Amino acid sequence: MGCFSFSFFFFICCIFLPSLTFSASISTHSISPDFTASHFQFNDTSGAFLRSQNDTFRATIDAKPPSSKYYFSVVHRDTDIIIWSANRDTPMSNSDKLSLTVRGLTVTNQAGQPLWSTPQFNSNISALQLSETGNLVLVDAGNNTLWESFAHPTDTIVMGQRIPIGKSLQSVVTVDEDMSVGDYRLEVTDRDVVLQWNKMNYWELSMDPKAVRNSNKAVSLMVMNGTGLYLLASDNSPVVQVALNGSSSFRVGKLGPDGSFSIFRPRSRSYKTWEVEFAGPVEECDLPLSCKEIGLCKRKPRGGSCSCLPGFSYQNNGDCMPVNRSLSLPSACTAARNGSQLNSSISYLKFGPGMDYFAKEPVKNNVTLSVCQDLCSQNCSCLGFFHEIFSGSCYLLENHLGSFMLADHNEGKDRFGYIKVLVGSSRGSNINQKQNLSVASLVLIPLTVFLIIVVFVIIAILWLRKKRLSKTKTVKLDRGNSSSSAELEMISIPGLPRRFAYEELAAATENFRTQIGSGGFGTVYREMIQQRRYLELADPRLEGRVTSEEVEKLVRIALCCVHEDPALRPSMAHVVGMLEGGLSLGEPRSESLNFLRFYGQRFIEMSRMEGSNELKDLGLYPDINATSNSAAGVSYNSMSYISSQQLSGPR
Repeated sequence: MGCFSFSFFFFICCIFLPSLTFSASISTHSISPDFTASHFQFNDTSGAFLRSQNDTFRATIDAKPPSSKYYFSVVHRDTDIIIWSANRDTPMSNSDKLSLTVRGLTVTNQAGQPLWSTPQFNSNISALQLSETGNLVLVDAGNNTLWESFAHPTDTIVMGQRIPIGKSLQSVVTVDEDMSVGDYRLEVTDRDVVLQWNKMNYWELSMDPKAVRNSNKAVSLMVMNGTGLYLLASDNSPVVQVALNGSSSFRVGKLGPDGSFSIFRPRSRSYKTWEVEFAGPVEECDLPLSCKEIGLCKRKPRGGSCSCLPGFSYQNNGDCMPVNRSLSLPSACTAARNGSQLNSSISYLKFGPGMDYFAKEPVKNNVTLSVCQDLCSQNCSCLGFFHEIFSGSCYLLENHLGSFMLADHNEGKDRFGYIKVLVGSSRGSNINQKQNLSVASLVLIPLTVFLIIVVFVIIAILWLRKKRLSKTKTVKLDRGNSSSSAELEMISIPGLPRRFAYEELAAATENFRTQIGSGGFGTVYREMIQQRRYLELADPRLEGRVTSEEVEKLVRIALCCVHEDPALRPSMAHVVGMLEGGLSLGEPRSESLNFLRFYGQRFIEMSRMEGSNELKDLGLYPDINATSNSAAGVSYNSMSYISSQQLSGPR
């Protein structure tokens, strides 16, 4: 019973302890120091650790799938729209921490390095609060505001938020994955609200058809409420206003990653569909990069169509480059490149009339075309210019080139555009060179690898062959100095066994002390001649019928008769004299053994063809009387007999 209770208790702990250990509850409205939070710690609440009084907004540490970049943000709960982010350029991981102390808020990574923090304050922080408007506030013990997120806007303005002059909204790079600061700004100035791309204005709020200018007072701030968007003077009087139809409990203005500014609200309380109440610019072609760099945007009722300027064509990556490959666009302006550009050959590609650009502020008036061109040529940051014939206005296109557009109706008929290009080596030629290099690399790299593999294979084969030859040489020893061996190497008869010289056999058998095998001549024995063991060479069937001296005489005479060189063989009269004992025995040479080896296989095959009629056909043996009573003996003798002419070889 006790064992069962312990097991049940352990099972309950395994189920509930993880949630008790890793999950934390969401605080409402306020959090006091010291406090730490991470997405891992608040995983069950999607990283949310603080909510407003009515749970309209939440402070979270979260990422939008599939991104693994986490941000400390304020989110509208029902729509999941991020209205403010702290660490836009320094994303967190799911285990990085947000810390609230009496000195402020700090975001640190796992190594303890700060990713983002609030500034230093003169008084200690008492609490972190989240209001129903979405404002994240740090207050002291007297409930005085020390810091608030509304004073540091990101890319969003919400109802009740005031953005003073000098502050701006900054776009993100992408909506879901990369929330770092992009290239677009919504800037509040003392005259208007403008949209900028790389510090160049391309839209003004007061020029929008829905905007109404009420006075020429200096603008103090921008605010959005339930009725519209307002630019207010210091006395809170409206300078410019945009009326928005209908009332809504939630309305948000966003600067998109494409550079457009939109105000939208939910169509219903379900927040499933949205209504765009205001958008600027109205035309898509008025955006700086509606058709990428040096693209030409043609207005259409819904959006626009893109092409390249005259004299330019699309590349594989979608960029517009000069049709003439010897021309190229200048790169970004630097102090070093400014001098090199002045010394290089500069030309201009003309286009127009009837084309326009989003930046329309002239730098000079009443100047000729040559003066305007000189202004651009002497300025490294100038990438092109417009010149109006009648007014003499000169418009410089500096730092960055965006998209161009077709002018409305009859506008710009006397205005021509010019794009600066460099003659000769350039970015365009560099692109071609890179393309050629990429193609060459696709061919050369595999070919080089293949050749290297082939070389290694050849080297390996040669090494193995050399290794085998070295082993053979150790066996052959002094074979290279043998004249008979050299002669035998010249004789190559396909199908025959490999031939070895006397010296090779002597070396391989340790001077005939060790048996190494058998072949056409039978077993290779130890040195029998030097040890005068002639009887072992005789046919065992002759045992007791011959003496060692007789066998020695026959062997020595036979070896003399089978010498490879016919000139060294004794005559038949000399042989008969040696057999009868009248002449002394000759000294056989080692070359005789080589000759016997060469013809030995033929003799052995004949000796195995006992009683065969093929013997007569080959003509190796004399005709024997078949009617003899001793047929078996004759057969044996005929197989054992070899004529002196056949034994001595050709003369």
